[in-house]
Amino acid sequence: MRPSTQLLILLLAWRGASAEAVGERDEEGFVPIFDGATLEGWEEMPAGAVAAWSVVGGAIRGDGDKAQNYLTWRERDLADFELRFRYRFPRGKGNSGVSIRAVPDETGKRAFKSYHADLGHVGIGAGVLGAWDFHTPGRREHSCPRGTRLVIDADDMPTAERMAGAIAAEEISPLGWNDARVVAEGNRFRFFINGKPASEFTEHLPEAERLRSGMLQLQLHDPGMVVEFKDLRLRKSGVKGDGVISDDFRAGPGGGWRWLRENPDGWRVGGGGLQVLVEPGNMWGAANDARNVMLMAVPEALREAAEVRVTVAHAPEKRWEQANLVWFYGEGAMVKLGLELEHGVRNIVMGREEGDRTRTVAVIPFEGSEAELRFRVGDGEIAGAFRSPGGEWREAGSCALPVAGGTAPQVSLQFYQGEAGSGRWATVKGFRLGAP
Repeated sequence: MRPSTQLLILLLAWRGASAEAVGERDEEGFVPIFDGATLEGWEEMPAGAVAAWSVVGGAIRGDGDKAQNYLTWRERDLADFELRFRYRFPRGKGNSGVSIRAVPDETGKRAFKSYHADLGHVGIGAGVLGAWDFHTPGRREHSCPRGTRLVIDADDMPTAERMAGAIAAEEISPLGWNDARVVAEGNRFRFFINGKPASEFTEHLPEAERLRSGMLQLQLHDPGMVVEFKDLRLRKSGVKGDGVISDDFRAGPGGGWRWLRENPDGWRVGGGGLQVLVEPGNMWGAANDARNVMLMAVPEALREAAEVRVTVAHAPEKRWEQANLVWFYGEGAMVKLGLELEHGVRNIVMGREEGDRTRTVAVIPFEGSEAELRFRVGDGEIAGAFRSPGGEWREAGSCALPVAGGTAPQVSLQFYQGEAGSGRWATVKGFRLGAP
């Protein structure tokens, strides 16, 4: 078939599909997208004369002797999500994977453009099994093998580093079932096998040059192979069409977050969100040595007027131990709002810093250990508020935004003044940044 004809067929199939799942949402927000018995909701693309995909023994099976193509889930405009599934190569050989944000390739060089979480048999090599592939004609197709963390700058230039604790080939079953997880959030993409990181990448290209949303596909790459998938579950999250950025942290920090002075052993997923160890160190005044400071750039459209919320759970036991939501311009200019211990009393504390000079805006006794915190920014001012779970909002105070010399604001989550060896963790969840 001529590439132009094939592309037209793919474009027609791509449009307007139903977005319903095939099962009920579970308590973690996942919905099953495979019913264990049929291929309801799935479509071969491009379709061959003989169906290459079927259901055998409660699993989706792809047979490479029948075709080399993709099995595509019916939601055609997926952007930010987490996919969990199990896979195996029952013949011990094969090359497969999961393509995300897939769109028809207008160049005709490939059937689809996509970011591809690569799966293959044990022994195929780190360039396939556990790697990210870039199926991106028209731009650089980067290498991100298993065990690699890749950062792509605005000029499409890559910087790679080795990941600590990455999955090794000997930890992957050659014939049995393996667990896998693919997380796409904003400009950050992560891949896990059997509970360990396999590879990840973050890209800072202009948005027009990225794949922002598209199809979810299972790949059948080679003749002579068989691959099987089961227990496929999908949870959508993240940047929404209304411009709101959200993160439940259940898969770790999503796209857009970066760490300042990261301690990889000092954060973990748990407690319904992200848990961060509250270590010694400080961000208040001239001392700026706290670890695991989280930062997210505020989109230009929200820099003058925004609302940001997050839920923080922490029970500080040491004076000045704290967990904060921060409107952040730099280590000498910020406004903080959080849970803090002062004179043996747990408080909601709001403070302002400019040029390393600090000022307390409010100290309000607080009996609980979990609070939803909120900043509203507008007209050069910032107002803080808080509430207990399910309670009414209470105003904490307001102040002028720090003078920052044209520096763009960031949202920060900060945890510091902890006691060495205390093992006290703060939990954050339910993050939301959008218009007020």
